[in-house]
Amino acid sequence: MRALPPAPPPVEVHLEANLGCNLRCPMCAPFRTGLTAERRSVGPELLGALRGPLRRAARLGLSVAAEPLMDPALPALVRLAGELDLGLVIATNGTVLPRADAELDALLARSALILVSLDAADPEVYAAQRGRGLHARVLGNLRRLVAARARLPRRRRPALGASVVLNARTIDGLPALVDLAADLGLDLVQGAHQTIFTDDEAPQALAADPARADARFAAAAARARARGLLLELPPPFAGPPPPP
Repeated sequence: MRALPPAPPPVEVHLEANLGCNLRCPMCAPFRTGLTAERRSVGPELLGALRGPLRRAARLGLSVAAEPLMDPALPALVRLAGELDLGLVIATNGTVLPRADAELDALLARSALILVSLDAADPEVYAAQRGRGLHARVLGNLRRLVAARARLPRRRRPALGASVVLNARTIDGLPALVDLAADLGLDLVQGAHQTIFTDDEAPQALAADPARADARFAAAAARARARGLLLELPPPFAGPPPPP
């Protein structure tokens, strides 16, 4: 029997380096189970053990379900990415950024993609998703990210985008969110369905009204084409249109 060829190296590795978050989002399972309140973070021993496997990767995602920019290990992770020439992939709620411009510039220079959970152009819809008094702060931080990126050489500039949890609260505002992202100077909007864990969350599922969801998907796609923005959404419920 011929030996199988070696597996190709991973393009992207996601590391749950941190289990802490400063928000209390109702659709977040780690918050609902109490994990985000523990504020646990990766230690130096695990970081050292990861050095070997990460040498084969191209990009490193810093979190799956927590807030990486409040992780006390963030400076060590940025240094590790620099040593191994990894592009960081950061999904953040956008409420906290490094205070010093030099620190922010260093973070962006090491990043490949930064996605900020914006969810809605409407502050009231955003508040229902993430909490009150935060929408203006996140918009200000997005503008700061865009300005910091412009200070970098073009070859070091990461992609910047807004993410949205797609549910009954956010779906009607999706086209407006695309316009807001374009106005801010972002590159993309990325949407993902809310994961439904309990019966009380079921009314938020887009599957409850698929025609409404598909109509908003189509309207958002039209806005993205008009504004020159990349839009990444789940497939429409009705499936792809038939070939001409």
